[in-house]
Amino acid sequence: MLCPKQKGEKKYCEDCESKSWMKLTSDILVNHLVGYREDGTDVIGVYPLLLDGTCRFLVFDFDNHEKDAEKKDFANEDGAWHDEVDALRLICSQNGIDALVERSRSG
Repeated sequence: MLCPKQKGEKKYCEDCESKSWMKLTSDILVNHLVGYREDGTDVIGVYPLLLDGTCRFLVFDFDNHEKDAEKKDFANEDGAWHDEVDALRLICSQNGIDALVERSRSG
């Protein structure tokens, strides 16, 4: 079922009939990180809102998913992107932000 927000409707998630939340277990997390399924159905998502409606969650995606990006974007041809990720991890650490780095199947 499509999220009402994707259809332009305003609805609180807690009141939505489309929600289908499940408990995040270590097995689900490991399967996601390892990526056993070729069809990507082991992908998980989070909805990081706190009860007061605030969010304390940051995500940085270093991939370029534009159509045909691989033909003109040569940013990841060497190991320099490792330094960029490490620099961001250091900035997070210096600001008291816990960081988790994941290398996706596309990156």
